[in-house]
Amino acid sequence: MASKAVSQELSKIDKLNGANHSVWKRRIRHIFFQDKVEYVIDIGIPTPPPENSNAAAKRMYEKHVEDDKTARNILLTFMEPNIEILLEEYTHAKTMFDAITEAYRASSETYIQLLIERFNGTMMNESDNVIEHVNNCKRVSYFRKSNSR
Repeated sequence: MASKAVSQELSKIDKLNGANHSVWKRRIRHIFFQDKVEYVIDIGIPTPPPENSNAAAKRMYEKHVEDDKTARNILLTFMEPNIEILLEEYTHAKTMFDAITEAYRASSETYIQLLIERFNGTMMNESDNVIEHVNNCKRVSYFRKSNSR
C-alpha cells in the first residue's frame, strides 16, 4: 500500500493529453510500481498454461491477467476522454502502452527540439539583468507549456 504522501502526489497526475506524454509516462510507471503491476507493460500477457499444469502455474497466470486488467484501467483512468475513446479497444495494458508511446514519441521529440532551438536562439542584451533574463526565459517556457495543453 502506498504511503499517504505518495498517494496524494500520484493523485495529482495530469491526464494524458498528448502534449504531456513524457511526464505522464514516467508518472504512470510510478503508479504501476506502487501497485506492483509494472511488469505487465514490459512483458505482456503470457500464454495460458496447459490444462495439466500445476496449480502454482495457473495461479501465476491468473494473477498476471488480473494485474493486466488493473494496469489497463489505470492507463484509461489517466487519459483525457478523447484519447481514452481511441485507446479503449486495446484489451491488454502492454499493447495500449506501446501504442501510446508510438503515437506520442514523435511529438515529444519535436517539442524537445523546438525548446532546444529556442534556448539556443535566446540572447541577453548587455544592459539586461541576468536574474530578470532567466526569469523571463522560465516564464516564456512555462506559458508555452501551458498553451500547448
